[in-house]
Amino acid sequence: MTILTNGNRDDFGKINEDGKFVFKPDTNVTSIGKGAFENCEALISVIIPNSVTSICDNAFSKCTALTSVIIPNSVTSIGNFAFENCTALTSVIIPKDVESIGNGAFSNCTALTSVTIEEGVKTIGDGAFSNCTALTSVTIEEGVISIGDGAFDNCTALNQLVIEHLESVKSIGYRAFRNCIALDDNIIEAIKKINIEEIL
Repeated sequence: MTILTNGNRDDFGKINEDGKFVFKPDTNVTSIGKGAFENCEALISVIIPNSVTSICDNAFSKCTALTSVIIPNSVTSIGNFAFENCTALTSVIIPKDVESIGNGAFSNCTALTSVTIEEGVKTIGDGAFSNCTALTSVTIEEGVISIGDGAFDNCTALNQLVIEHLESVKSIGYRAFRNCIALDDNIIEAIKKINIEEIL
């Protein structure tokens, strides 16, 4: 495994004048390591290469200028708080081969408006998208079996929620959709049928 870390970032690429991290053409990095880009205020965009299989805890946390990230199908896991407090990030697509989205992975991404979780993702961690107060649209394709505690807590603008094959979801955690005040009552009632736990 070849891990990109905060200490060896320059070995794999650099941030250009447009704020994009450009990986070297021959990069063989397989993991974006813990805290690799944490607090990198110069980072505006990144296309993660197809060689990467994991994005570790806090990998991009507090990259407050980051507006765009493209996650390839090769990624199978997104760590805890990997993108938390990326307050300029506007949309994200979680590709189909990601099995788990870590706790707090996109929490406090206050500019995030759209999330698509593609077919195949199994687990959405606790607080994964909590306090994404601009989030209006979430599409969860078939495959998710567990939505963690507080996963979408305090997503106050969320008014479009699609969970394909809702009947396949085995558990929705405590207060997973708490304070999602814009959600339609019919959606709320459908979600409530999954668990007897308090989800709002």
